[in-house]
Amino acid sequence: MTPDELRQAREGLGLTAVAFAKVFGVNERTLRSWEKGEARSGPIRPSVAVLARLALKHAHVRRELGINS
Repeated sequence: MTPDELRQAREGLGLTAVAFAKVFGVNERTLRSWEKGEARSGPIRPSVAVLARLALKHAHVRRELGINS
């Protein structure tokens, strides 16, 4: 997942950076760094990328994560 794809996924789920970070268990600063493509935070965690993609495609995953979009 690219930084732009991550941002698009977050926006597609209707989440702010703060809400996305909380749901996916990452620090908000880390999320913002990932979305900017900054290397200091390391690569986007594969688990976050996969779960975000699944949440975009499946309502039951969004419900399980507590995302009301």
